[in-house]
Amino acid sequence: MIFLYASIVIILFGFFIVKSQKNQHQSQTGICSICDKSFPDSELQMDETLSFCPEHFKVYNESNWIISKSVECSVGNEKESVELYEQKLKNFQNSQLGFLKTSYKEVNGEIITTLDYYIQK
Repeated sequence: MIFLYASIVIILFGFFIVKSQKNQHQSQTGICSICDKSFPDSELQMDETLSFCPEHFKVYNESNWIISKSVECSVGNEKESVELYEQKLKNFQNSQLGFLKTSYKEVNGEIITTLDYYIQK
């Protein structure tokens, strides 16, 4: 009986060690919604589903944002969304700040993704 308890303790201890090693290797970073650069989670600020680096969180809060373009896409129909993302990156390189906000809806059993591209007013 003692052997059974000792075996269970050893197994549980082994799971604990494996889990803690796995957690140490997992990324604890996120991406700024405006500059797309990676930052430690502790440095990012959140607003709803968007994350921002310290510099761009301030800009986000102090700016008025308007939707510049909105596209819908689904599986097999991603071209417009990819083009919109590429446009966002290009605009950022030209000092025009913006971010993408994503929403989802189901239409006739198909998931439709809507991407709204916000720019400063």
